[in-house]
Amino acid sequence: MEYEVPEIGTKFDVGLANCEVMAVNNNAKDLNNSSIVIQLNYLKQNYLFMGDSEKEVEDSRDWNKVNVLKVGHHGSNSSSTERFLNQTRPDIAIISVGLNNQYNHPSEDVLNRLKNLNTTVYRTDEDGSLLVESDGKQNVIKKIKTNN
Repeated sequence: MEYEVPEIGTKFDVGLANCEVMAVNNNAKDLNNSSIVIQLNYLKQNYLFMGDSEKEVEDSRDWNKVNVLKVGHHGSNSSSTERFLNQTRPDIAIISVGLNNQYNHPSEDVLNRLKNLNTTVYRTDEDGSLLVESDGKQNVIKKIKTNN
């Protein structure tokens, strides 16, 4: 089986969407910051998927404004710094986080930073599974009912 190891700046298309690898680091001692970070651009909409990345990755570069941000590291205070959020200025933030998790994620500090930017926040612990639909001009977030 052949595979490619992506590098920062690697570009690829998914249908009409253009994707770029913004960060990647294969470090077995720092798995969170080894998450691949991808920016996806679809017509007039920009999305940033941060994986489990934390402050170190956020501080490693400058970031573009995005419409939708998949928040890094479950909304932990080790991610979504003020500098990073002021650069990305997301309209919508999605936090993937387990209900009643032992780490008390997401952090109130992160939620407050997003609130201060007037970002609409969706959380999987409160909203369930989420689907983002876009026509390239606007986004619609749909809450998918799941059986627990």
